[in-house]
Amino acid sequence: MRIRLEFQLKNNVISAEYRKCILSFFKFCLSQLNNGEKFKEYYNDTNTKDFSWCAILSGPKFEKNSVSLSENRMSVIISCDDKKQTGFYLMLSFMNQKGRNYPFGKDNSITLISVKQIRQALILEEECIFKSMPGAPIVVREHIRETNRDKYYCVEDPDFVDKFTQTICYQLKEEGFSEENCKKVKVQIIEGKKVVVKHYGVYINCTICTFKISAPAIILQHLYQNGIGSRRSIYIFVKEKLFFIDLTSESCNILFFPF
Repeated sequence: MRIRLEFQLKNNVISAEYRKCILSFFKFCLSQLNNGEKFKEYYNDTNTKDFSWCAILSGPKFEKNSVSLSENRMSVIISCDDKKQTGFYLMLSFMNQKGRNYPFGKDNSITLISVKQIRQALILEEECIFKSMPGAPIVVREHIRETNRDKYYCVEDPDFVDKFTQTICYQLKEEGFSEENCKKVKVQIIEGKKVVVKHYGVYINCTICTFKISAPAIILQHLYQNGIGSRRSIYIFVKEKLFFIDLTSESCNILFFPF
């Protein structure tokens, strides 16, 4: 399921930490549903969430501590896996808060004015061409246990495809897919470029690309709904194309083209 939220802002200048504000709104909505039962399910541990989201900002101009928008509106799109009825519970929690004012950083607030389910594609093929959305690059991370540090790979690295494939397979295994199915995953980069994003003060290498994945259709559908790569719990989408993005992408929002 994919859900689109439309917000009215008190003013068009938001905090550079607006991602935390949106996350706070999500947590508040879930905490008000069924005595907080779903909040405990999604936010009381570090388990991988079966949903991801992006903020759509109109004409953003990034400053050190703030972002100026071209209008007092903002959209958020949520993509959900349907296995646990996550989309149903999220949509219900948002509907309960429609029309209510919620604080959104210093000197600002948001009002949820629209909650809509939007169309999502059904993948039946075993080969698809995916394209990462602008502002939501692919994040491929390898954790080095010996040094307890992370290494990030981008399309300019000679072993990027191997690391990207390994990341996808690790993700799928964590989410219950068999070793046999994971071995069927093949990745081919069609075109791409390196971008640098800032994540809590640290700049990391990422990739914006068009790529083909060969895999069972059920895996392709899962990746389309849940995102691809490391740090997928949050993702950012902006209307204006940015070469240097002052935001981290924590998910890959992808379009697909049946092969």
